[in-house]
Amino acid sequence: CILQIRLHAKLLDLTADDVHELVQNCLQNVAGLATYAKYPTVVTAPHSVARGYQNILAIALATNYSFPLADEVKHALENPGLFAAAAAAPAAAASSAAPAKAAAAKAPEPEPEP
Repeated sequence: CILQIRLHAKLLDLTADDVHELVQNCLQNVAGLATYAKYPTVVTAPHSVARGYQNILAIALATNYSFPLADEVKHALENPGLFAAAAAAPAAAASSAAPAKAAAAKAPEPEPEP
């Protein structure tokens, strides 16, 4: 009895990147199922830590409970203008530097006279 295996042409053309993508997709599926089932695994640990931080932060914001990271978030919520101005300053500097660079690039160099 000879077992015949017919491989699809796509299976023969797999690259390391394709395998990496397949494994990553599988891990995401496992993480999603385990998170939904509230089953702790190595894959769901970052999600569990982030969810725990969100819960503690919500309690700290709703009550007078305080810890350093909650104080930073409270300060950001109380003074949103400070952070908006800080975020706008680098963007404005980058946008003003771009036309200056473009003008410098477009300026023709004077030709030396004989």
